[in-house]
Amino acid sequence: MKLLNNLVICLTLALWPLSLALTNSYKDIGNDIGNYFRFSIFAPDDQAPLIINAKRSVYGNDLFGRLFNNKATFIYGRFKTNFFALTDPNNYFFGFHPREIIRENLNLEKFPFPSLIFLLYAFYCFNSLKAGKILLVIFFGLAALFSLANFDKVDFVLYPILAVFMLHGIKQMRTEKPRFFVAVAIFLVIFSIPQYLRAFVNLHP
Repeated sequence: MKLLNNLVICLTLALWPLSLALTNSYKDIGNDIGNYFRFSIFAPDDQAPLIINAKRSVYGNDLFGRLFNNKATFIYGRFKTNFFALTDPNNYFFGFHPREIIRENLNLEKFPFPSLIFLLYAFYCFNSLKAGKILLVIFFGLAALFSLANFDKVDFVLYPILAVFMLHGIKQMRTEKPRFFVAVAIFLVIFSIPQYLRAFVNLHP
C-alpha cells in the first residue's frame, strides 16, 4: 500500500513541473512575473475602442450603450475572464480542452485528470485540514491578483496550494476509504501514463 501511495503522489504531482521543464518555461516564470503588470488588463489596447463601440451599437439608446459598455466594463470583462479561467478545474486537469486559449497560453495539462477525485475528496474532508480555510483564501487572493494580466506559467505559484489539497485528499482517502483509494489509484495509473507520454511526444517530437 505504501508503494502504491507513493506512486499515486508522484503521478499526481509531477506532471505540471515536468511539463514546464519540457517546455523550458521555468526560466520564463521570473521574467513573466517581473513584467507582469506591463501586460496587464489595464494596458492600452488598440482593439478596445472597436470592441466597445460594436457592443454599444446593440443598444437602441446611446446612454445605455455607454453605461453598460465602456472602458471600465471592458477591463472588468478581462478580469472576469482571467479569474474564472484560473479557478476553473478545466485549467488544471484538462488543459482547457475543449476551450483552449489559442494565444498567450500553453494550455498545459497540469495534473492527470483522475487526480481531480483526490481534490474533490479533499474538499469533502475540508474540515480535517487545519490550514484549509487560510489556503483557500490565499488561493483566491492570488487568483484575483494573477487575473490582472496574462497568467500563463505565472499560475504555477498556485501549485503548492493545490498540491497540499490533493495530498490531503490522498491521505484521507487512503485512511478512510482504502478500497476506493485502490480503485482510484488504478484508474490514475491507467490514464495518467498516456498523459505523461503525450507530454514527451507533443513537446519533444
